[in-house]
Order: sequence, then C-alpha cells, then structure tokens
Amino acid sequence: MAISEYNFGFTLLELLLVVLVAGILAAVAIPQFTNTTDRSRETQARSVIDIILAAEAAYYREHGVFTATLSELPVSVPVMADWLQPNLSHTGGTVVTVSINGNQTGHNHAAHFIQGILTDTGSKIVTNQNGR
Repeated sequence: MAISEYNFGFTLLELLLVVLVAGILAAVAIPQFTNTTDRSRETQARSVIDIILAAEAAYYREHGVFTATLSELPVSVPVMADWLQPNLSHTGGTVVTVSINGNQTGHNHAAHFIQGILTDTGSKIVTNQNGR
C-alpha cells in the first residue's frame, strides 16, 4: 500500500506537548501582566497624590495653614476607575496626609493603599502598602 497524500496529521502526543507548552507560557505571562497593570495603577494614584500635595503646599504658603477639604484646593482631582477618591487628613497642624485606597472589586490580591505626607517644612513622602 502506497502512502497517500491524505495520510497526515498530529499525534495525540504532539497535541499534548503543544497544550503543555501553552499552559507553561500562560502560567508565566498572566502574573507578569497582573504585576504590570498593578504598577500602572499605582503610578496613576501617585501622580494624583503629587498633584494634591503640590496644591496643598501652595495653599499653605498663601494661607499659613493646610486645607480642611480637597474642595478648597484649586485643582481638579480626576476620577480614577481603580481607586476610591482621595482622603485628606491633618496631624496636628503641621502635617497633612493624603491617602487613596484601591477599589479591589474583581481583583484577587491584597488591597492597594497609597499615602502621601507633606509637612509644613515642605518635606514630602509618598509610599504604598509595600513601602515602594
């Protein structure tokens, strides 16, 4: 019997090997994608905190006190899909803290918490829950 041109295809072993390689690639790529999107969300929150702290510093230079609410600042705080609106709080009267909590609906990891601290001397620190 001669080999016909229609006797071709993949064996079960070859198909299983392809599925195995695809599974390994997915196991590496999906966590890397999640980490990348988390870092971009954190960058967005950090930039909003920087904007608020800069406006707060300008307000302090002009009035000699920090604001009590975000609405007193001359900045528009953007609505962030993955973050709750910023929270402004005072410690004493010489330190203001801006914090943003991550809206973790649909995420399968720990909640994000980004915090910015500004003192009356102009010292500024911005951190997240991991200290980055």
